[in-house]
Amino acid sequence: MLARLCNLPIAVSVHFTMTRDFCTWAFAGRRQPSRLFFVSRSTLEASRPSLEGVVPESRWRVLYNGIDPDSFPRDSAQRDAFRKTHGVEERP
Repeated sequence: MLARLCNLPIAVSVHFTMTRDFCTWAFAGRRQPSRLFFVSRSTLEASRPSLEGVVPESRWRVLYNGIDPDSFPRDSAQRDAFRKTHGVEERP
């Protein structure tokens, strides 16, 4: 209600599978969020049946809760250069 009064978007972060009853109670009608951010694709897919027809899919997004190691692989050369520059040893 406060977001509506202040004309601000509502964003919801989803970390669990939601039931249809919960989605209808929380998001139906005027309570629709501007965005639903899911922490994983599997959480989005598990909640999909509960959300369909309640919140338009155009408002759903996956915002991963961490770094994808395939997109950001380790670079040993950068690590070694950083450790040398800052005097960090191999072990704590």
